[in-house]
Amino acid sequence: MFHHLLVFAVVLSAVPAFAAGDTILQTGFPLDPAPSRAALQQELLARQFKEFEQQLLSLAQRLEKSSKPEDRERAKTLRTAIRIASRQALDVRFDKLVELLKKSDLSTFQELKEAIAEGEKIAQDLRKMLAALLADKDLERLRAERIKLSDFRKLIVEALRKTRVARALTEGGKMDKGELARIQERVTKDTEAIARELEKEGAPGGEKTKTHVNNAAKNQQSAAKNIGRGNNDGASGDQSRAIDDLIKARDEFDRLLRQAREEELKQLLANLEARCRLMLQMQTEVQDGTIRVDKAIAAAADRQPTRADIQKSLQLSDREGEIVKEANQAVQLLEAEGSAEAFLEVFVQVREDMKTVQRRLGKADVGKVTQAIEEDIIATLKEMIEALKKAQQPSSDQPLPSNDGRPLDPKLVDRLAELKMIRSMQIRVNGRTQTYARQYTGEQADDPDIQKELRGLADRQKQIQRVTRDLSTGKNQTEDVPNN
Repeated sequence: MFHHLLVFAVVLSAVPAFAAGDTILQTGFPLDPAPSRAALQQELLARQFKEFEQQLLSLAQRLEKSSKPEDRERAKTLRTAIRIASRQALDVRFDKLVELLKKSDLSTFQELKEAIAEGEKIAQDLRKMLAALLADKDLERLRAERIKLSDFRKLIVEALRKTRVARALTEGGKMDKGELARIQERVTKDTEAIARELEKEGAPGGEKTKTHVNNAAKNQQSAAKNIGRGNNDGASGDQSRAIDDLIKARDEFDRLLRQAREEELKQLLANLEARCRLMLQMQTEVQDGTIRVDKAIAAAADRQPTRADIQKSLQLSDREGEIVKEANQAVQLLEAEGSAEAFLEVFVQVREDMKTVQRRLGKADVGKVTQAIEEDIIATLKEMIEALKKAQQPSSDQPLPSNDGRPLDPKLVDRLAELKMIRSMQIRVNGRTQTYARQYTGEQADDPDIQKELRGLADRQKQIQRVTRDLSTGKNQTEDVPNN
């Protein structure tokens, strides 16, 4: 349910800003903005928002009663979003805009300005709510939990290794009893230390791992006593039982690690999908604005941008800068995750395209190349959304085995999805190369900015080759825990 609310929040966050003034932005002033239709649209959005707010509240209340710490943490995130809505009186603002559209025919510039301003305020506040819902606290908590599980597993694996060495020495019967006793004492102390740490509040692993490690510690203690009595056969039996207990504890940590990893990936996929949807809506708005400015310039007698055209282009450039910030967040999430190299490269490349669009719009360059780059960004984001949606669907496929037969650490997306992303990147590099070849010839290609963009295409091709090579050799096919 949280995922669906997140996606719905993205949809809401982008609509109100232009609902009242969409016709205004598209056709300019004077115009017939059809206020009755806009009022109905806003009324529908107001109802949807109130339902959305109620769903947030209901989910928060339910999660607050959960026995799981992670659910209670998520409830805090929802409460933060609810407080933003309450503090900004968003429901009142929706109603105010609806009434404004119903009572006025928007025939004056002031009425138009007031309607657009009110819609923009609503959109800004909704984006604050969305930022709260997209906060990465859940991911940070899940990642910290997985790291803690992994650290404890390493301790158990080391205790298991030392116990096996101690058993081999015990069964060999060639070591001095005092030295053998000291070796077993160190192993026993290590196992007891793990047991004590697992008993602490907030320690991972659950009751099963505690029981297994405690049993291992008791068997270690018994082995130490038998060694002191000179009963090596009895000590060996105790050590074997301790090994069995430690293997059970290790296997339980393996299960918990895979479970934690799957939960982390599930949350990350939902977060990335929501971010992509937000970027897609923002980029579509910028593209529509770019096309309108380009048409206005083309309609001018001298085909030169007016001061108003330049101002609009600068505003679009600022808006593109906001999209770049969202892309930065997505890149950071994927860098921290580490398994989806092709997906990461796609985000890096689409972010570079966004920066290029931001720079071009800052120079009032709203022509064919800028629009083509915007189209590439939109197409890429749509592909990413579909891939992320598919990755969240239940799969009957079992994890591939590692060299020792144990499952590999689950990846964010499967190999086929990564290959599709590589193919899309290559197609776009090819298309962009053709676009530049058609648009820039002779002296135009000597422009430093154009040369920089062409060098960027060359670098992009090298990165595609590197990612393809890494994927084919399995370089990023890593395990969460070592083979033991």
